[in-house]
Amino acid sequence: MSTDLGSRSVSDYNREYYAEHKEEISRKRKEKYRADPAYRQRMLEREREWREKKKQEKFELASALVKDVPRFDLSSVSHRETVVNIDGQAKLLVSSSAVAAALGVAVRTLTSWLKDGKLPPPDFHSEVSRRDGLFLRRWFSTEYVQSMYELSPWLSLGRDVFFEKVRESFGDWES
Repeated sequence: MSTDLGSRSVSDYNREYYAEHKEEISRKRKEKYRADPAYRQRMLEREREWREKKKQEKFELASALVKDVPRFDLSSVSHRETVVNIDGQAKLLVSSSAVAAALGVAVRTLTSWLKDGKLPPPDFHSEVSRRDGLFLRRWFSTEYVQSMYELSPWLSLGRDVFFEKVRESFGDWES
């Protein structure tokens, strides 16, 4: 079966052919997927491999970013700061929003992980009075924020992998 491509490239021809026969090709693939268990298994495996490859690429990009910018820039995010005197030394503490930004997650997600004991607890707590009652504010050291920033690429490989790396890095802690 010879097809005259004329001045078109093979990829242009294939693209045009697919556009014209898309419905038929899709229908045949779906029939084969339903009828042939071996084909279905191959397609599922191909999908799994593709997803793992994408995760790995995302991890490599995130790791490269952390290598290119080794220090997390606190001035780049909106957060609260306070200075406390611990053992006679002034120590800068930052709010949850700085840790969340370093990890690239929402503050609500970070709070949930802290409550579930999946991350080490904050360095300090303070109570803030509001109209609707007392509010617990979490304060973190800049070292904590930096550690989370350095561990953040592992999130792209999945939360379980990330939490495992956090445990390796911080050791055991009281939930």
